[in-house]
Amino acid sequence: MMRLMILAAMTASVLIGCGEGKDPIAMIANGGSTPTLSFPFTPAGLTANRDGFLLTAPVNGVLASPVTGVVTLIEAVSNSYAITIYYNSTYSVRMSQLNMIPQVRVGEAVQAGQLLGTVVNNPQILFSLFQNGASVCAYSYLDAAARVWVHSGTNIPCPTN
Repeated sequence: MMRLMILAAMTASVLIGCGEGKDPIAMIANGGSTPTLSFPFTPAGLTANRDGFLLTAPVNGVLASPVTGVVTLIEAVSNSYAITIYYNSTYSVRMSQLNMIPQVRVGEAVQAGQLLGTVVNNPQILFSLFQNGASVCAYSYLDAAARVWVHSGTNIPCPTN
């Protein structure tokens, strides 16, 4: 009897589909495009390093998704969180050192500008871009407003050391 119930449940899940029945990668339709990034909030300060930008978040600021994509990883790291958003098969964005509980889940499709969480105090958030799994200089992918902001705060957007 138990085997019959398990078989019936498996058959039903195949016929009905899991979740919404949509492939999250096909949903974002970014294809082979190159992302144009905006900062996840208006930074109160910025430091550039070879791993990305260290952004000072405003107190009680909103953390928004910098790109349209799918949340592929949320991990707790040393009393903080890191969120990785898959843009397409080439690019992904990672925001780490987050002192908030993310308001999204792994597998969730997000739109650029969508709320990911609220910053509780004034942390330093590491904002990184990855191309084929390797960290790359995010400056080249920033939108015009973010580039202007970077130039007002630092002369070295992508140091090599």
